[in-house]
Amino acid sequence: MESHIKPIREIHPRVRQIEDVSATLFGESGYYGTSLRDIAERVGISKAGLLHYVTSKDNLLCMVLNDCYDQPTRVNMAVRELLQYDGPVPADKRLRIPSYFRELATVNEQRPQLVRLFTTMNAEALNPDHPAYEYFRERDAALTEVAYADIWYAPDGVATPEVMMTAYRAMDGIQISWLRNPEHTLLERWDAVERSLFPASIWEGYM
Repeated sequence: MESHIKPIREIHPRVRQIEDVSATLFGESGYYGTSLRDIAERVGISKAGLLHYVTSKDNLLCMVLNDCYDQPTRVNMAVRELLQYDGPVPADKRLRIPSYFRELATVNEQRPQLVRLFTTMNAEALNPDHPAYEYFRERDAALTEVAYADIWYAPDGVATPEVMMTAYRAMDGIQISWLRNPEHTLLERWDAVERSLFPASIWEGYM
């Protein structure tokens, strides 16, 4: 995830509108169930006008994932900064794993439309012919790199990479449950996972 962080760039207001509409439609109907005509009509321009801004449907999906879903947040910027640290990261600068995932849940709870986009594209992109296939392969590799990075503040004896990867998978799973049954917030669902993954008897002082 963190290696997908892109520099903040200026985005034309019309392009931002197109990306926002596309994120909603791709999340609701999938990549294959959404046409450029659907997007153009929702935006209020012609298909030719849409292509002027995005060049192709495949490119539009890449724009949506990079500009919308991968928008920089405080937590992933902190990870990127530590990954670039020159030398061993001091204990007082390391990130606390439970706090990291709690903040991810907080961020994603505020953007259900983008979580739906991510979840739908992730499932569709199991097909190697899908335009987001490489995006998700690279994302998985980036998550593994972050999990194994020596930037985490954790109790002695804890297998940090295994805990991190389990927590990432748990987050993906509860996001699906939350989207399907939103009567409980994402944070409420994550609290239950946190108690299981990070028991106080082991993680006290590291939360």
